[in-house]
Amino acid sequence: GLDEALIVTCSALELLVMAGCNLLLGWLGDRYGHRLGVMIGIISQVLTLVAMLTLPGLAGCLLVFALAGVQMGAAGVSNWNFMVESCPHSNRSAHFTVGNVVLSPICVVAPLAAGALVEMRGLPTVVWGSFGVSVVAALWLLLKVREPRTLKVFDAGGK
Repeated sequence: GLDEALIVTCSALELLVMAGCNLLLGWLGDRYGHRLGVMIGIISQVLTLVAMLTLPGLAGCLLVFALAGVQMGAAGVSNWNFMVESCPHSNRSAHFTVGNVVLSPICVVAPLAAGALVEMRGLPTVVWGSFGVSVVAALWLLLKVREPRTLKVFDAGGK
C-alpha cells in the first residue's frame, strides 16, 4: 500500500547498508574468515524473505531493504573471498571458469523462472520457495562447510 516513489526512495537504504557491510564484513572476514560473512548473508536473506511476507507498511519496507543490503554486502565481499580461499592458487583460473560456466546460466534462468512462477502462483509462493532454499543453504553451510583457511589443501603438484 505504499506509494511507488516512497518505495524507490526507501531502496536507497539497501545501497547504504550494502556499502557499510562491504567494509565491515571485509574487515571481519580478513580477521576471522569469510565463512562468517557468508552465514550472515544467508541469515539476512532468510530474514528478508520473512519480513517481505509479514511486515507491512513503511517499517517493513525499510527493514526489507536494510536486510537486503546486508545480504548484498555479504554476497559481494564474503562470497567472493570465500570462493577465492576455497581453491588452491594453482587451480584458481579453472575453478573460476567452471564456477562461472555453471552459475551464469542459473543466474539468468532463475529470475526468469521466478517471474513466470509469480505470474502463475503469486509472489508469496516464490518468496516461500526462496525461503526454503535459503534455510537449506544456511543449514548446509553451518553443518557441512568449513572455513577454507583451516583446511589443509594440496596444490596440483601434490605439495
